[in-house]
Amino acid sequence: MLATGCAFGRPLRTLDLEEDDDTGLRVPSVLVALWSELRRRHVAGGLHCEGLFRLSAPASEVAAFKRALQTDGRAAALSTASPEALAALIKLFLRELPDDVWAPVRGPQLDAVVDGVASVNTSLSGRSEPRDSCRGSARADDSLRSLDVETHEAVQGLLDQLEPRAAPLVLWTIEVMTAVAACSEHNKMGHAALATVFAPGLVHPPPSTELDPLALVAASERGVRLTHALLRAHSQHSLHVIAHDPPVVDASAGARGFGRRGAAARQTTVCAAAVASAAPVAPPNPRQYQGEL
Repeated sequence: MLATGCAFGRPLRTLDLEEDDDTGLRVPSVLVALWSELRRRHVAGGLHCEGLFRLSAPASEVAAFKRALQTDGRAAALSTASPEALAALIKLFLRELPDDVWAPVRGPQLDAVVDGVASVNTSLSGRSEPRDSCRGSARADDSLRSLDVETHEAVQGLLDQLEPRAAPLVLWTIEVMTAVAACSEHNKMGHAALATVFAPGLVHPPPSTELDPLALVAASERGVRLTHALLRAHSQHSLHVIAHDPPVVDASAGARGFGRRGAAARQTTVCAAAVASAAPVAPPNPRQYQGEL
């Protein structure tokens, strides 16, 4: 049973948290219920659904289950929800969250990371070009590895500065995207597609862009770049958050924090596809999926 009025549109500080068994992270209980139900399904009716998190359920179905969660908080009712509705409700929760989870780092620091991601993607786009020599190829690979390390350190630095309830939520969302990407052979949702559909909820555009369509598009594109950077950094080196509210100890994470507890590894035992390194792609056009929850 979830708390009545448990979820949508309320500040993080007012929500009941619950530990997600799959990730070891404490996030709002409604997200745990939605994700647990989605993972519980047989793969053909869950994470293998083509277009999961991109193709939405009918608006009436999403609204009905949102209303049920808000009024009586019965997670058991989710057993009749379609996978598309469960996915849409996860995205809807993130989009309606009034908190700006990136508030502590907004400004030059966040901009520097996003701009750095654009530079990494530009460098990666040349990987398929022929090299003049093996030595030149080795140097290029070393340079790319260095860029990956720098990106990971920059992204981890952002997470370290987020609020105690915001950081686990961000990392939990990355874990969800990683698990879905592990089934990309079936659901056709790779890192680029997932970054596009999750960015509006994970990286809210600044309020100053609401009345400026061009600024809103630019902010959305930067949100996609940041989301893609989070995914790439986590898939290659595993991000973590400092334990807070209250601490959940993960022996494998050491004293500093907790985060990934083999969620992606466990998911690949269910899915035939494994999480591969993020492909060198440019951020997709956020308008491609307009109109979706």
